Amino acid sequence: KIGHVGATAFGKALRTNSAITELYLDNNNIGDAGATSLAGMLSVNSTITLLTLGNNKIGHVGATAFGKALRTNSAITELYLDNNNIGDAGATSLAGMLSVNFTITQLHLDDNKIGHVGATAFGKALRTNSAITRLSLYDNNIDADLSTRIDKLVEINKNSTSSDEARRRKTELLGPPPATTAGASANLESRFYAKLMEEDDRNVNFKLSELIPLIEDAHDAVFFYTLLNFSYKSGGITAPDRSRYAFDGLCVASVTTSCTASIVLFKLLLEKASNDGALTAAAKFELDREAEVTHTSHAPFVQELRERIRSNAARIDGLEANAEALSRSVEKLRAGIRHQGRVQAAVGMAGGGLNAVSPGIMGAMLSAGANA
Repeated sequence: KIGHVGATAFGKALRTNSAITELYLDNNNIGDAGATSLAGMLSVNSTITLLTLGNNKIGHVGATAFGKALRTNSAITELYLDNNNIGDAGATSLAGMLSVNFTITQLHLDDNKIGHVGATAFGKALRTNSAITRLSLYDNNIDADLSTRIDKLVEINKNSTSSDEARRRKTELLGPPPATTAGASANLESRFYAKLMEEDDRNVNFKLSELIPLIEDAHDAVFFYTLLNFSYKSGGITAPDRSRYAFDGLCVASVTTSCTASIVLFKLLLEKASNDGALTAAAKFELDREAEVTHTSHAPFVQELRERIRSNAARIDGLEANAEALSRSVEKLRAGIRHQGRVQAAVGMAGGGLNAVSPGIMGAMLSAGANA
């Protein structure tokens, strides 16, 4: 077991290594520290395509580091984080990454204590992501309906020939993606009170945790935080509970800040939560950065650049296919030339032998005639 020290050494070495394409580090107890170092390496490494980190005691901190690094990494196609402990917070960060990363095709997160919040974040991300063809979430705490919905979205990606086709089929299945407007808050309010009025013997913690998946935009986050803070001030939850729910709820909201109005409102909410003591300075910085990355990635020039990259990638693939076909044709031509050369050589040898034998035969015939 290499531990976090060994993982950190790998992280440093692979920042400048351009030969390694696959890295297998399962069962090595690297923890969040080692995972964070490896994630930092991925922000500069452009050759590693597969990374396996199963059963390494990685929590939401390490998963969040990968979520951030993979927003700019365009090499990784397969990431294995199964049998860790990333939870809803880590899953939400990875889901947010999928809204801007269209290179990764396989993400394995089995047995990671992911619940409804994290799974819902993946469901939202898959509405726009058409690259993921395998998302493994076995042995988590996800209800059957949500799991089925995620599987259907992944299946659409797998069986679609283009991102446009995938988006069309998802719209046909689930309707248009949720609008990030103020109107969504009214919908949250009615759903919130329906949830709140359910009669059961659970405490308010369960009620609040069930509200987090309902967050669709910054307006919803404001409404959620207002209710969360009221529950704290009225003695319904403790300060640590408030901080945990605030972070989880704002994690979900941070990946919805696609327009200027939404990110402005989100930043105001972050400031209030920080002033109330619900968020630490580090948590505030992390959430603010997530929101900024989301906002920038949805800017028109970024979207246009992404489409150009996709178009050029398709053209390059076509050129590579043509080059391979040309190479095969050239090889066939060379084989034909070599065969023709061997035939000509054989004919030449046969002709030479015949020329050598012919005078002898003619001489014998003339001699026989003279004797007669």
